[in-house]
Amino acid sequence: MLLLKNIFHKSETQSQPRNPHFITEREQIIDMLQALQEDKIVISLYFADQPGKGYASSLTKVCEGGVLLDRVCNEAGHAQLLQKKRFKALAKYEEVSVTFDCILTGVCKESGSVQYKIVLPEKIYFPQKRTVFRVKTQLFKLPIHIKAEGGVDSVPEVVVGRVEDISMGGIGFTLEPSIYVRKNDVLRFCVLRLGEDKHINFDLEVRNVKPLADGRLLRVGGRFVNLSRKTAKLIRSEVIRLERMMKKD
Repeated sequence: MLLLKNIFHKSETQSQPRNPHFITEREQIIDMLQALQEDKIVISLYFADQPGKGYASSLTKVCEGGVLLDRVCNEAGHAQLLQKKRFKALAKYEEVSVTFDCILTGVCKESGSVQYKIVLPEKIYFPQKRTVFRVKTQLFKLPIHIKAEGGVDSVPEVVVGRVEDISMGGIGFTLEPSIYVRKNDVLRFCVLRLGEDKHINFDLEVRNVKPLADGRLLRVGGRFVNLSRKTAKLIRSEVIRLERMMKKD
């Protein structure tokens, strides 16, 4: 029996289950903050002991070294931010609340206006909405390739499954029963093949595994993890495309 976790770059079966409401990967944190900046989202800066009182600001720069926030107009609020140096930021992105902690390291002038210099947050609270609608894909016979970074003599470098359904939050597929996979395994380097020159790369956290009635295949359900905004958009577009194709039939 082939044990999947032995051939992947990193297994997280022994780690604590990740909290789906938080973004903790540095690349994804930068991605989210850049989305807020590009969409010119209004951000409310507030103190933990005064959650009902916020001061409007916005992101003006996001990079590995930190974040710049526009100076708030309220003079009393500005003075408090400079004095306390620790506060929270609240915004709305795609109708979902986004919250992160801010640590003020100083101020600077950019384009003639005062900016707050903030440490890049370690995590962002972003409870993404669960998408319950799944497109059944059996008719399309889409393959999913689960790649190993490297194999050994008796272990294949790529495990191929057949996609059964897909949503914006996860995917269901079948595997040969000789492949051993467990709940909470993180399968890295997954590739969803959509054609000769079209594919989507992602990591998948296994949420359930069960044999089909005839015992010839395993049914695996998983959720996408650590998606970049670009990959999430690709998946969203593909789900919409497949849904339209199903409706035509």
